[in-house]
Amino acid sequence: MHSAAGTTFAAVNCTNCHSTAANFTTTSWTHSVAATGWALQGNHQMTPAGVVTNCNQCHTANNYSLSSPTNTACYFCHQADWNSTQTLGGNVPNHVTSGFPQTCDTCHDMINWADATFNHNNTGFPLTGLHTTVQCALCHSTAAGGYNLTAPSGCGDTYCHASDYSSTNNPVHSAAGTTFAAVNCGNCHTTAAAFTTTSWTHTTTGWALTGNHQMTPAGVITNCNQCHTANNYGLSSTACYPCHTADWNSTQTLGGNVPNHVTSGFPQTCDTCHDMINWADSTFNHNNTGFPLTGLHTSVQCAQCHSTAAGGYNLPTPSGCGDTYCHASDYSSTNNPVHSAAGTTFAAANCTNCHSVTADFTTTSWSHTTTGWALTGNHQMTPAGAATNCNQCHVGNNYGLTVTDCYNSGCHTTDWNSTQTLGGTVPNHVALQYPTSLCSTCHDTLLWSDGTFNHASTGWALTGAHLTTACALCHVSNNYSLNSANTTCYGCHQADWNSTLTLGGSVPNHIAAGYPTTCDTCHTTTAWTGATFNHTWFAIPHNGAVCNDCHQVSTDYSSFTCINCHTNTSSDSHNSQTVVDGKHQGVSGYSYGPTICYNCHKK
Repeated sequence: MHSAAGTTFAAVNCTNCHSTAANFTTTSWTHSVAATGWALQGNHQMTPAGVVTNCNQCHTANNYSLSSPTNTACYFCHQADWNSTQTLGGNVPNHVTSGFPQTCDTCHDMINWADATFNHNNTGFPLTGLHTTVQCALCHSTAAGGYNLTAPSGCGDTYCHASDYSSTNNPVHSAAGTTFAAVNCGNCHTTAAAFTTTSWTHTTTGWALTGNHQMTPAGVITNCNQCHTANNYGLSSTACYPCHTADWNSTQTLGGNVPNHVTSGFPQTCDTCHDMINWADSTFNHNNTGFPLTGLHTSVQCAQCHSTAAGGYNLPTPSGCGDTYCHASDYSSTNNPVHSAAGTTFAAANCTNCHSVTADFTTTSWSHTTTGWALTGNHQMTPAGAATNCNQCHVGNNYGLTVTDCYNSGCHTTDWNSTQTLGGTVPNHVALQYPTSLCSTCHDTLLWSDGTFNHASTGWALTGAHLTTACALCHVSNNYSLNSANTTCYGCHQADWNSTLTLGGSVPNHIAAGYPTTCDTCHTTTAWTGATFNHTWFAIPHNGAVCNDCHQVSTDYSSFTCINCHTNTSSDSHNSQTVVDGKHQGVSGYSYGPTICYNCHKK
């Protein structure tokens, strides 16, 4: 009724909707957004597009002053429909008692009330997993605020899973720190499984549960508080001892093959021996300590090394066998030699240079050969030799010896001096001035009394009278460094040579005769007298000539000259080369020279 519908429908405003182009019952006006701010859709439209047959179905009491959005909300017009849900039943929920929000278009469209649908995603809280099957009222309770809820801050909110959260006991979440706070449920729980199931693993703590530390049935744990006593989830140590102190202390009384960990001073690094399956099957690999046990060490009782005085089982790696609580007593009791006084080689840190763990500490793998002077014969320790103690040679615990010859080392000086009185077949080494540095030339290391010397080994064998001549007569001033240059007769017998100047008789004056100093040409080592010489190539005597008349090179008697005499005497018809050349004209092969005469004149 236009007259009661307000200014828009006043009689003066007919042309706003009507025109002369059509019947007065026809209008060009529409309920568009532009005209009213709220376009008609679905069944809100006039028939036949919708189900409305008269504007007053909505504009009751001829009220055309409705505004948007206040009067365009569904509830404003459909309050009766809303209230009817209290009695409709079936699959129509009671919107009133359920506290549904009055934003009807969240679920209903403008076609049919009965086909209402709802997409929870549009609320800002999508339903996933088990939430999709939960009855709405379980979450949207009257106490919670019905359907006018704000997005929850976490699963443990008051009207969500607060009761589940507060009933936790494995662990009691409310007392277990930030990780288990009510706002952090999503760290471990999901909507894919019941709230009693968690996707969390202990690995996230940095310490994975293995063996019997796992929950049953994989392990033997039935509740977290078995480890996290007093609901303490702020643990930072993963060492066994803080949790297994009682087990540790029980070793004091268990007996059997269980060592008393307390009195033995075992280190509290339990996992060195124990695994996480069974305490009783513990094993220990000493290799893991940085000090592998080998040889005889493998059969030594632990307590012998890990004594209380030494520090129990919290020992550092030893610096050497001679450490205070290792073999220090063995080291200090040594007497063959006394190691502590025998220099660096025998230092406590160097035991392994001679000893090994494969044999007793009294046995050594060391050999005197390593010093550069191998022990042979009676120098060896008994039973191979006659030595019973190193200090027989290393007097005064002197292991810095550098001289190895028998006399000068000071070892056999007494033996040397005793030759002055021994007599018999033992020559007086002092009186005969035997060289003190060459004992081994005659003596071996087995027996002093069987000393022998072969002068032939020097490169100059003794023969004749030389065999009975005292060594010092040749080796004047104890000079035993003679070489082949010193084996010529003249070097030793120069006085004998010079004596021929005065001996006379059948002994020619070697000097006046110009004899060469190659004495052994005429003499033998049997005796100086009885010397003979065979002038094989040229018979002598020769007209009173002496040796150096022909052999003018005194050091080489293989050379000679004829012309020294036969061209320099006035009585000789060959007194000049001119004369000689003249007399030999036509002689085949002739040429003037010192030895050419001998080619034809053999006498």
